[in-house]
Amino acid sequence: MVSPPLFDSSKPPVDPPAGCPRPLVWRLARALWQAHQPAADGFCQQCGRANQLYPCPLSRLALAGLAYACGVPAGRGGWAIFVRRRRQSGRW
Repeated sequence: MVSPPLFDSSKPPVDPPAGCPRPLVWRLARALWQAHQPAADGFCQQCGRANQLYPCPLSRLALAGLAYACGVPAGRGGWAIFVRRRRQSGRW
């Protein structure tokens, strides 16, 4: 089994790492990550005070998407939990 390419979760590169099996997922997750950065007050720039302190759920989802794009199985964490909660709340 080939280990997935590693990336710095504090500043993932804009372009997918070499060997990334899902470059489109990488680009989408990276754009989501970029939009949900901490503001000076500790809240997410995008979510503002409507959400909890940074990291907001969408920034955590973006990091899970980056890992998935690199070949890490989604399993039961991150993305799967987000989708399950959205479905249970009736938002999807």
